[in-house]
Amino acid sequence: MKDYVRTERGIGFRPLGEGVVDLQTIVGEAPAAGVRWLCVEQDAPAPGAADRFEGPEISFRYLSE
Repeated sequence: MKDYVRTERGIGFRPLGEGVVDLQTIVGEAPAAGVRWLCVEQDAPAPGAADRFEGPEISFRYLSE
């Protein structure tokens, strides 16, 4: 799974919950569609993140809530 925002140069990937993707619907409908695993992908450090681990940590917290 990925989340993103629209930028002047196209799209910018963000940690889950910080973009425009309707992740609640995707996660909610996944079991009915036979999905057993949802994977999170973070291409690069999130803008403003201290390092490569901060974005995945934000995504994990979002999914945990």
